Amino acid sequence: MDKEIQVLEQNNTWKLTSLPPGKTLIGCQWIYRIKLKADGTIDRYKARLAAKGYTQREGLDFLETFSPMAKTVSVKVLLALAVAKVYVDDMIITGNDSTCVAVLKSVLDQKFGIKDLGSLKYFLGLEIARSKTGISLN
Repeated sequence: MDKEIQVLEQNNTWKLTSLPPGKTLIGCQWIYRIKLKADGTIDRYKARLAAKGYTQREGLDFLETFSPMAKTVSVKVLLALAVAKVYVDDMIITGNDSTCVAVLKSVLDQKFGIKDLGSLKYFLGLEIARSKTGISLN
């Protein structure tokens, strides 16, 4: 949890400001999750800080709601925003040249303090399975 806060602060994810007059502060909470490997053993522990958006009132605190559906266009937009220095939680790096991929990971680690999670296992709810015959999506 401390490491997550440190990374968020280093990447300038937010800016502290004064609460505008007449506005109510929205709280936050830590959400913990255990990521499992395909065989059911523990892969890693995750923690993320989430706003308590359920305390907001439509028309007063916000005017629109957004669906959590991930479409290809949405993924492309998020990647474009990431280039513009917006916070990204997870990213997929792929390429045919393993040396170039390693150099890119090194540069990103020096700049943002990334953690390499290894080979892709899940993406948008799909399991990515590798074998000697190739890659399959489940």
